[in-house]
Amino acid sequence: GSLLPELISGQSYSGLTGSLAAPIIIALHLCAIALCIYLNRVRDLITMWLTVALIACLADSFLTLFATSRFSLGWYSARMLSLTASTLVLGVLIWEITGLYRQLERRNERLRQRVNRDSLTGAYNRGYFSEYLPIEIRRAIRSGNPISLLMLDADFFKKYNDAKGHQMGDQCLISIVKAVGDCLQRPGDYVARYGGEEFVVVLPDTDAAGALSIAKKINQAVYAFEIPSAPDAAYPYVSLSVGVATLPTARQDDDLIDLIRAADQALYTAKNEGRNCVRAKTVIPK
Repeated sequence: GSLLPELISGQSYSGLTGSLAAPIIIALHLCAIALCIYLNRVRDLITMWLTVALIACLADSFLTLFATSRFSLGWYSARMLSLTASTLVLGVLIWEITGLYRQLERRNERLRQRVNRDSLTGAYNRGYFSEYLPIEIRRAIRSGNPISLLMLDADFFKKYNDAKGHQMGDQCLISIVKAVGDCLQRPGDYVARYGGEEFVVVLPDTDAAGALSIAKKINQAVYAFEIPSAPDAAYPYVSLSVGVATLPTARQDDDLIDLIRAADQALYTAKNEGRNCVRAKTVIPK
C-alpha cells in the first residue's frame, strides 16, 4: 500500500485530480459515449436513453474528480447525476421489457386465432371443437345443466360448387357462418367448421326447446340471405339441414360421443325428409 500513490487524502481529491487516473477515466467515458452513438446510431428509445445515461455518468465522474473534496457542492451534484443515470437505465429497461411483453402477448393472441380459426370462414376449426367440447361436457357434469349441439349441412352444396365455381362456393360458406354467428347471442355459444360444408354449433346450458328455437332461427336466417342455389336444387336459395341433439344431464366424459352421434343422426333425418328443415333428438345418458 505504501508504494501506491495517495489519490484521496482525508476529504480531498486533489491527488486523484492531478494523477493520470483523471484523464484516463474521462477518456473512457468519452469512448463509451462515442461507441454507443457510432454502433447504435440512436435508432430506438433504449439506445437514446443509454446515451443520456452515459453522458450523466461522464458528468458524474467529471464533477467527482474536479470537486476537490467530498461533501462539497460538486460532490453532491455528482451523486445526483449517478443516481439519475442508473434510474434512467433501469426505467427504460423496464419500459422496453413491458412493451416487448405486450407485443408478445398480441402476437400470441394472433397466433392462437390462426391456430383455432378456419382460415376461410373465420369460424372455429374442428381442432378447436374437438379440444373444447370435452371441456364443456365436464362443465355440464359439474353444474348439472344441459348442453346442446347443432350439426348443420349446406344443402346440395356440391351441385352449387360445380355450377358456380369454388370462389362462389367459398363466399357461400362465409355467408352461412355470418348468418349463424348473427343468431348466437351468448358469449359461450360458438360455431365451428366440422368439415367441407358441414358446421357444428355448441350451446352450453341450453335445453332441447332452446336449442330447437336457435336451430330454426339459423335455418331461417341462412335462407333469408337469398343466395341463389344451383340450377337443379330443390329450393331457389341456399338452405341448411340442421340436426339438433340435447344432453339433459351429462354424467361422464364419454357422453360427448353420444351427443355428436345423436346430432349426426338428427341431421341425417333432416336430409332424408326433404332438407331445409330442423330435426331434433334427445340423448339419454347411460
